[in-house]
Amino acid sequence: MTDDNSPASQLAALEDDEDAPVFHAPWQARAFAIAVALSDEGTYEWTAFQERLAAEIERVDEAAIPVDGETSEAAYYRRWIAALERLLLADGVLENAELTERTREFAEGERDASEWIDGERDHGDHSHDGHVDRDRDH
Repeated sequence: MTDDNSPASQLAALEDDEDAPVFHAPWQARAFAIAVALSDEGTYEWTAFQERLAAEIERVDEAAIPVDGETSEAAYYRRWIAALERLLLADGVLENAELTERTREFAEGERDASEWIDGERDHGDHSHDGHVDRDRDH
């Protein structure tokens, strides 16, 4: 059962809320959902993520953030991802080499978000449906 104060419970409460988060791009919603899910799974405390996000936002040069909403929204979620990466690296959940490799795989089109949208997968072997492992002999 989910704790009433958990991020997932708070997110569920927003479903009918007109002031709920609005995402300008699917990657922003995924970034938000990943942070919430990892907290709910106990990977880290939500407050630890909030503190890391606040620190990441403070690092941004306010003058560099454009005034237009969509671009500002994208800049905010880039900070969200940076905070999540830094927290997972600091806590030893991810290793820098693994993060670099995953980033390369996505950038080069070897992976895409469909592996999470389509359902549970074993992300360790890189041989799941929808993913062509170009390094494996078939």
